[in-house]
Amino acid sequence: MSGTNTSEAEAENRIKDYKIAQLALRLEGTSISSCHFDSLDPDIWGETVDKLSSAVALTTYAVKLLTDWEEYKEHGEDLFLLFKEEFADWTSDMFGKIKNGVYTGKKTIPIGIAMVTLLNCEELPEWPQIKEIDLPDQGQQFQQPKVAPKQTAYQSVEGQALNSMLPTLKQQSQPPFRPIRSQSPYPWKNDQPRPAPGTLYPQRPAVRAVVDYKTFDDYNDLPPRDVQNERVDANTQTSFIKLWNRNQNYTGEAYDLLDDKVRYFLRICYNLSIPVQYFHGLFSHILDGEAQAFYLSYVPKDDTFYNQYTKMKYHFDTEINHHQYYTDWTNITFANFRSKTPDKPLQEVFDAFLKKKQLCQRALGEMYIGESLLRTQIITNCKGVPKLEVALFNPGKSCEELFSQL
Repeated sequence: MSGTNTSEAEAENRIKDYKIAQLALRLEGTSISSCHFDSLDPDIWGETVDKLSSAVALTTYAVKLLTDWEEYKEHGEDLFLLFKEEFADWTSDMFGKIKNGVYTGKKTIPIGIAMVTLLNCEELPEWPQIKEIDLPDQGQQFQQPKVAPKQTAYQSVEGQALNSMLPTLKQQSQPPFRPIRSQSPYPWKNDQPRPAPGTLYPQRPAVRAVVDYKTFDDYNDLPPRDVQNERVDANTQTSFIKLWNRNQNYTGEAYDLLDDKVRYFLRICYNLSIPVQYFHGLFSHILDGEAQAFYLSYVPKDDTFYNQYTKMKYHFDTEINHHQYYTDWTNITFANFRSKTPDKPLQEVFDAFLKKKQLCQRALGEMYIGESLLRTQIITNCKGVPKLEVALFNPGKSCEELFSQL
């Protein structure tokens, strides 16, 4: 009996150590101290909450958002809008369950009331003009307008990070949220670069500039080079159409990734030895649905392949889609993915789950390319599944080793 109790205690300690390790991985480099991990539950990281949720669940939800915003350096008006969006349904009682330490003004008022008041604000509040105090435990200080000296928040526990969420500072060099366009909404028509508004996910350029053409592979690298068009003969078009699989047509829908379809297009061109000067005349054959409609309406017939690709990228690679990709990348766990198909074998469900995560990773772009990021995300999203706990206790150092264990 004593041996059984000892084994159970050891198992509980291992699980606790594993959870602490997961939290340390998630919160590395943030302002959340490890001594406060008891207030968080990694098993519900990223899960939604409501007014009936526990203090731990509410704190975990808030800290998850804080770490995202801190990692992607959200601030000022962008942070204020994100706060209003993510906490729109929160009540004063819900905010009150999270430990305090947030500056609420000269006259101390309950944090729950202060946060709800902030939610109801239409514009980013001004920081009060009070005596300057240093900001403790912060990597950098916020720059204030000259008319408003610096002021600090009282720091403690999750409240220290929650203070960074309270977007009550307007930065002196804050750029406009979105420039006004007086002409076409498409940047290639007025030589105006597309802005990158503040979001919960990292920004990346819609079209990556290629610098070294000496090592450029026209049949693989994107975006393509801008080369002069040549008229495509009928035999080349016929050969391409015969080999192209129409199931691979690009539609412009979410998760129908332009780069995936274009690289398949380039591979067919390579197999048929089609020169790059002909790509422009074949591109329309791989389009369908909204993508085809956009092409016919906005892409001139004499555009180069580079211009065709760029216009498609700007139009369909939207911020809404990026937000969905990031949400699925971080929030879809193996447990909730499996719950949608409970009758399927575990191995089949895991393979589908892995393909979904790999698709999310490709959709998020170059900033998320890499085996280590995929490995970390799979470990994070597979925790809490009893049949996988043993494999996750000492996960493999490579994706191949980890997937084999799982």
